[in-house]
Formats: sequence, structure tokens, C-alpha cells
Amino acid sequence: MAWRRTKRSAAKSSKKSPAAAVKDSESGAAENLARNPVLRLLLADAVIIGLTRMMRSQVAHRFIARKLGIVPPAKGGGKSAAPKPSLPARIAGVIALRVATRSVPGAALVGAGMLAHTLYKRGKARRAEKQGKH
Repeated sequence: MAWRRTKRSAAKSSKKSPAAAVKDSESGAAENLARNPVLRLLLADAVIIGLTRMMRSQVAHRFIARKLGIVPPAKGGGKSAAPKPSLPARIAGVIALRVATRSVPGAALVGAGMLAHTLYKRGKARRAEKQGKH
């Protein structure tokens, strides 16, 4: 058993300066982070979610702009093609999304609310048009 190292002899033979120990620990930590499959999966998931949100936002903006007949601005300036929703509207949208995706009655409630809102806006536009003609 003379060929096996004891803890003391291993510690004596691997003495390094404090600066070299810090440098090795920093490079080792970076390598461990890069090799950790769970961390890599979490980072990839975060990137995918971020890109999906950006793409969804851009598609929605352009779709709304096309529906309203607004030409999207050229690159480099100009106003946004469609106004972005305010903070309370975003919060209401997130809440409605959560309610709609959690249960069938929630989806029915949110759908009925969207239908009622659309019908209300159409009626309001129709009344404004009638008052403008007479």
C-alpha cells in the first residue's frame, strides 16, 4: 500500500500559490457551468422564451398595422405601426390569459368577454357613423 497517497502527502505535493489557486478555480467554475447539462438547458429555454416573446410581439404589431391599414415605419425612425398596450392593459391581458388557459369555464368566460367587447365597439362605431350622417 505504499503506492497510495495519503491525504497529507497529496496536500503537500499539490501546493500552489494563492493567485494560481484562484485562477484555477475561476476557469474550473466556467468549465463546470459550460458542461452542466441542466444549466445549459435552462439557459437555452430562457433564450427560446425571450425570442418567442419578441417574435410574437412583432407579428402582432404588424398584423394589427395591416388590419388597420397603417404602413409600418421604415427602419431608423418613425412612430410604431400600432400603439403598444399600456401597463394596466398588459396586466389585464396576462390575467385573462391565465384564467383562460387554466380551465374550460375560464376560457368560456374570457371568450365571452372578448365577444362582448367586440360587439360593444362595433355598436359604438355604428352609432358614431349614424350621427355623422344626419
